[in-house]
Amino acid sequence: MLVSDSKKFVFIHIYKTGGTSVQKMLEKYDRRFDLTCRLKLLARKVTNSDMPVLARPHKHFSAEKVRTLIGADRYDNYFKFAFVRNPWDWQVSLYYYMLRSPDTMHPLIPLVKSMENFDRYIRWRCSEEVRLQYDFLYADGKLLVDFIGRYEHFQSDFDKICDRLDIVRQQLPKVNTTKRDKYRDYYTAETRLLVSEAFSIDIETFGYEF
Repeated sequence: MLVSDSKKFVFIHIYKTGGTSVQKMLEKYDRRFDLTCRLKLLARKVTNSDMPVLARPHKHFSAEKVRTLIGADRYDNYFKFAFVRNPWDWQVSLYYYMLRSPDTMHPLIPLVKSMENFDRYIRWRCSEEVRLQYDFLYADGKLLVDFIGRYEHFQSDFDKICDRLDIVRQQLPKVNTTKRDKYRDYYTAETRLLVSEAFSIDIETFGYEF
């Protein structure tokens, strides 16, 4: 997440939706990044676990969590935004990201690496570990952000955010990307259906189709 008092915005960072690129462009407006970087450079002993929760700049908090952390009045008066991604594409991206990540980055990574292929991963994901983009942005059926950008319209939607924040439009960098086939090529009829059922709320809420 990012919270900027100078520009009065909150960025809700849903993983694998291009958020790292957005963060790199806008983190200078979040003073926690300056503090964190300085502490790490000066003392190499500082870790995320050493800092208060609001001093940790790289967390994927839900909008509801951020609203609680910074206070409802502050949150409600800031411009809140996030990006979402086609659920079928989202799962392909997440799977290959986990395959190339160090085992220590997340406790589920070794498990995913032990699966023989993407089909097995989707069967596990859709039956055991469903996490919705919807849950990052809604609480009790209420949308908690002002603007939802789409990964599929990444640059043009980011331009709209820049305009709204009255900052110069910037070209988003490509971060954490890999060369892959089109996401549809990874699916069988079975796994396509599994995702459509498990992620139906995301698909319907954000208007996606295979």
